[in-house]
Amino acid sequence: GPLTYFNQPLFNLLISFHTHDLSLFFAGITLIGESKVMLGTCVTLWLYLLLIKRSPTAWYFLLAAFLSAGSIFVLKHFFHNPRPTGLITIDPSFSFPSGHMFLCSTILGFLAFTIARQYKQVWSWIPYSLASILILLVGFSRLFLGQHWLTDVLGSTALGLSMMLFVIIIYAH
Repeated sequence: GPLTYFNQPLFNLLISFHTHDLSLFFAGITLIGESKVMLGTCVTLWLYLLLIKRSPTAWYFLLAAFLSAGSIFVLKHFFHNPRPTGLITIDPSFSFPSGHMFLCSTILGFLAFTIARQYKQVWSWIPYSLASILILLVGFSRLFLGQHWLTDVLGSTALGLSMMLFVIIIYAH
């Protein structure tokens, strides 16, 4: 389709930089965004927040995770975008939305928001910066490994951040 003309040049460029070591590095980075890792992190943080008696934050954190996971499931079955032919494995599932990017954007973004609220405004940029760096690294790893198109990564990040903002808005009111 028309997006191929947008996606293909970056895909081809990244293929030209592949080495064994870079592939291993980015395969490790992409694990950060795995649904088991993200949802496991969410449950761990949920339990921790309950333990320190931050119950409302804990429940909104869990809400963000489940809304994201459910949205990914629904959207994957609505959009039938084929994945690029990956360099490491060929994944038979659809490429949009990228679960890695959707979950990372929502969960890490909400975590950054939660942490930033605990610090003075002058220091609040630190958790947001760390979350942004991790989200960018996971996104680039998905592109580098040939698991997603650029439009998948960008669109999924936008959806994940929108979900995060939705949960923050209802959390704040």
